[in-house]
Amino acid sequence: MAHLSRGPSPIIIPVSFPLLKNLRILCIDIPTHGTLAMMMPITLRCFGCVALSAVILSSCVPLKEVQEESIKDFSLALEKQEMPFNVPPGTHVDTVIVDHQAKKVTIRLTEQFSYEPYRRENVDRIYAAVGAFFERGFGDYVFLVESLGFPIEQLIPNYYRLSRAEYDRARLPADGPPRPDPVVTNISKAFRPLRGLQNRNIGLWHSHGWYYDNKKDRWEWQRPRLFQSVEDLGPMTFTIPYLIPMLENAGANVFIPRERDIQAHAVVVDNDSAAGVYREAHHSPEHVWTTAMTPGFAHGYPPYRSGHNPFTDG
Repeated sequence: MAHLSRGPSPIIIPVSFPLLKNLRILCIDIPTHGTLAMMMPITLRCFGCVALSAVILSSCVPLKEVQEESIKDFSLALEKQEMPFNVPPGTHVDTVIVDHQAKKVTIRLTEQFSYEPYRRENVDRIYAAVGAFFERGFGDYVFLVESLGFPIEQLIPNYYRLSRAEYDRARLPADGPPRPDPVVTNISKAFRPLRGLQNRNIGLWHSHGWYYDNKKDRWEWQRPRLFQSVEDLGPMTFTIPYLIPMLENAGANVFIPRERDIQAHAVVVDNDSAAGVYREAHHSPEHVWTTAMTPGFAHGYPPYRSGHNPFTDG
């Protein structure tokens, strides 16, 4: 009979086998008080019919040393990009936490590892490769790979998760109170969206504009001419005729800081001004001009003082 003693290291195995001259014993993979047997064959010679021998397993390597060596090898393989998965440049191991009681290993990698676009397929491939790499020394441990302080499986966008049950609810828009009525409503529009961007307010800054250069004593564009174009004008060619109408057709209220009318002529009519001639023509008795009850524009006496609004003078 061979009995494995669990006493202090080194482990002593008393062996008694009759009528055997040579006996080969293998140290099996059983961690005992911090010692990991390394499958090292040992030969015993028995003298007489019954032999009682003691073998000191000095060739067994401590478990802690094996685990530390595995962690160092993994860190080196990761930096050299020798793992069977994509490793973004600059990635290295930040911290490794080993919980022997829970049999759990947490591997925290630097933020460069988060640059990889994560999907369920490559996350499973990473965990399978990590588990295979640490099989020696951590065979029955559970692994958790983190970057940016999150497990990499949590870095998968909701859109690419396999089911709604896996969605990260913190990334979903919160259901707030009903939105207020829009500032301006186009009552002549043939339809009114019920979903999409309905009642959403969008501030759209389509590049820069004119500014006054004191040194040159003139108005000019904020951006220089480049290849027969200027940035202050370029974005207007697609935001005003295309992007803004598309957003408004989806129900949004679009506010822009610059004038959206690209025609060069502007006429302001003041029916209360004493200067000039103002005349109203009625082509139909059903449609006549009337004076509104709310304030309107009056030319007044420009230049206007700071804070003065001429649209309340009429």
